[in-house]
Amino acid sequence: MKRSARGFTLLELMIAMALGIIVIAGILTVFAALRRVDRTALAQAAVQNADNAISAALDPAIRGAGFGGCSTLSTAMVSDIDTTSALTNVYSTPVQGFDATGTPGTTTGKGTSTLAIAADNAANDASRTDWTPALDPDLPMPEPGSDVLVVGGEMPGTAPASVNAITDGADNFTVTDNASANVVATLDAEGFPAPAAISDCGKSIVFMVTGLSGSGNAVQLTHDATGGGADNVTPAFQADFPVGAQFVPLQQSAFYVAQGPGGQSALYRATVVKGKWVGQPLVPGVETMQVLYGVSQSGADEWVPAGAVANWTTVDAVRLGFLIEGGLGSNRLAAQTTFNVIGTTVTVPKDTRLRHVYVMNVYLRDASL
Repeated sequence: MKRSARGFTLLELMIAMALGIIVIAGILTVFAALRRVDRTALAQAAVQNADNAISAALDPAIRGAGFGGCSTLSTAMVSDIDTTSALTNVYSTPVQGFDATGTPGTTTGKGTSTLAIAADNAANDASRTDWTPALDPDLPMPEPGSDVLVVGGEMPGTAPASVNAITDGADNFTVTDNASANVVATLDAEGFPAPAAISDCGKSIVFMVTGLSGSGNAVQLTHDATGGGADNVTPAFQADFPVGAQFVPLQQSAFYVAQGPGGQSALYRATVVKGKWVGQPLVPGVETMQVLYGVSQSGADEWVPAGAVANWTTVDAVRLGFLIEGGLGSNRLAAQTTFNVIGTTVTVPKDTRLRHVYVMNVYLRDASL
């Protein structure tokens, strides 16, 4: 009797299993490669988003440094703010900086300064003498190696508003145009006392707004010496201002890298609220920030560190460099451990993070006034 069918031999089964294993291994390899590509693409997108977020936060604040309406705050200015600080609520110096020790960079951006980041997400520094000049005692502490930039001028997102005539000795004034609604919303959100400036192209005064009343196109703002925090020296204005003089809410901001929520390094912005600096994280994953300054005497192609700026009122441009990191596993094949951040060679741990250097130049719009 003939056999109509027969099973597989042991050799055939072994060959089939081997082929199956090869096919499955190939599929898994392709899948793993696709996952790596996807992770890298996501990290690249995150880094690009970080670039955009940094620009959106810093560009308007730096461009508006020193802007006080019709006059620049560094000239023709009287300050009525009662402060003993060399930095806080001092608007006569629109830009100030602190250079981390050992990271001065160079005018060419190709210097030999070095910064070693031994481990990701370092704890904040404990010594204010690790900066040149020494970090102001009012400021929050950054991570080691991060430069600090402080700017003061028109609050980003606001516009100058016209005021009624102000008589020398008055303690209030009225905002008289459509910008008053924006003024009310801004000052209400900030709370009082809130720094502001009035200018008429020939002179300007910086003071604390201590309260407001009214609505629409007739909002009255008061100016007295009992606001708490940083007060006014006197409740009386020390100059006359004509109808149409410009009122501008002011803001002082400091930018630096510090350890953020969850222990991750982040770009921070601190602003002055009632005489105190209050910091908040802006962009996570920023490992360091380096800053150089363009001054009017040195030429447009020359950039100097904070320690080389003899007179801060001559600064007309700021160059900032950031080293931004992706998540672990975003670049498994990466071997690069050194990056040039505007003249400072930054060494990082050899890990699997995608990293990227972002550089931006910002020119102060009021520098020529």
